[in-house]
Amino acid sequence: MKKALIILSIVLSFNSFSDVVVITDKEVGNYFKQKVNDVKVINIQSEKDTKNEINQDAIKEVIELSKKEFNEISKIKINEKSKNIFLESIKYFYSNQEKMRDLLLKSVKEDNNNYLAYFYLGYYEQYLNNNPRQAVKYYEQVIKINPEYPMAYNNLSDSYEEIGNRNQAEKIRKKLTSLFPDFPETYYQAGMKYQEEKNFLKSTESFETAIKKYKNLSNTKFYTYLSSDLKEEYIMDAELYIITNYLNTKNFLKALDYFSTVYPSMKQKKYAKLPYIIEALESYNERVVKSKNINEYKQNLKKIQKFNLQ
Repeated sequence: MKKALIILSIVLSFNSFSDVVVITDKEVGNYFKQKVNDVKVINIQSEKDTKNEINQDAIKEVIELSKKEFNEISKIKINEKSKNIFLESIKYFYSNQEKMRDLLLKSVKEDNNNYLAYFYLGYYEQYLNNNPRQAVKYYEQVIKINPEYPMAYNNLSDSYEEIGNRNQAEKIRKKLTSLFPDFPETYYQAGMKYQEEKNFLKSTESFETAIKKYKNLSNTKFYTYLSSDLKEEYIMDAELYIITNYLNTKNFLKALDYFSTVYPSMKQKKYAKLPYIIEALESYNERVVKSKNINEYKQNLKKIQKFNLQ
């Protein structure tokens, strides 16, 4: 699942045993592994430098959003020492996660009201330590301290889902929707859940709602978990999921038409996954459409090639 606050890549992979296209955030499919292998020269040091720059930018972004949460949004009083320890912990998110955890524990020891420190302890247990049961305890503590922080509900429902308590997960999601009707993350996660269940129609509807919510997202309420750049990234990720839903239902023309409408914005914003979408459309057209209708294949190919030329 998409992990809010942390910028993650979502990659496309192809299932060679069916006509469907799937997305995973766990592994790169054989198709794109081959694409990587086709590259003649890879400047490893350059890639490391680029990744480090991205990580540092993400850390700076989270720190600034956290400061805004502490100083402008939250009504919870937290002492400055606890805040500073928390902000220091975030610096180690990529380089030393155990040190980050230790600093987070120190932060809540300094002030038991530091709900952001509890939130990141939950994040650590859920995503970095594979311990969703402990994550549940931390997220529940966040809600107890600050019931107006929506991300705690969002991640709590995910944690319940991971431990197999779907009833409680659904209960939390409904509460999240009731308390924060404008919060887009609920609908985004629902879109992913429906896609996993192969209910692609419901998935598309949920992603469309999420996109609308993201676009109307207030910058002044409790939404400090998301910067404007990351918001645009999530919108485009949702659009990517919609395209794959159309491909999963063998509705190639809808996928192509939808992509035509979102392509200009994706290109303008230099969406990193844009080439993968084009290659997915090319591959589907080649593997599925070509053998069934050669004329339609040629028409589609012309449309797709225009994206590469623009």
